[in-house]
Amino acid sequence: MRFGTIQITFLITLSLTACIPITIRPGALGPVRDWPATANCPVPPRTASDAPQLVVLMNAERAKAGLEPLVLSAAISAVSHAYACETSARQDIGHVGTDGSKLSERLRRGGITASMVAENNASFYRTPEEAMVAWMASPHHRENILRKDARKVGIGQAGEGLWAVWVVNFTS
Repeated sequence: MRFGTIQITFLITLSLTACIPITIRPGALGPVRDWPATANCPVPPRTASDAPQLVVLMNAERAKAGLEPLVLSAAISAVSHAYACETSARQDIGHVGTDGSKLSERLRRGGITASMVAENNASFYRTPEEAMVAWMASPHHRENILRKDARKVGIGQAGEGLWAVWVVNFTS
């Protein structure tokens, strides 16, 4: 598949816009659905290697900044995966769920409480290395990766091709 310069610029811009804060008006999200008890799509086989590799890459950046390493959490990853399923299905990498939930609510529903939460989302990247290059070039994404109070991380993936979504959740 070949893309032109304008299309690639648009896709990269689209994939990095996920961390821009947005104002949600009541009723603006369309139909509200109940939070699924489990993710409604399978964990892609690539996650078994992509998630640990992404943690290695994030921890290398954190080490350069003199920060403690992140620990990959299965519980946080389950919440991340469920949201990756949702965002891949709706082809939107925003931070507000179709039920109006924000990250702190999704984590609470997953049984996780934390004093600090942050989220990086992306699509279009095929490898952990591609995602990291983009996130480290984006001030807000970089800030999340290098948060001093971040201790745990969960990584979710869903979908294929352009809508292969990454959801990375950080907690204290």
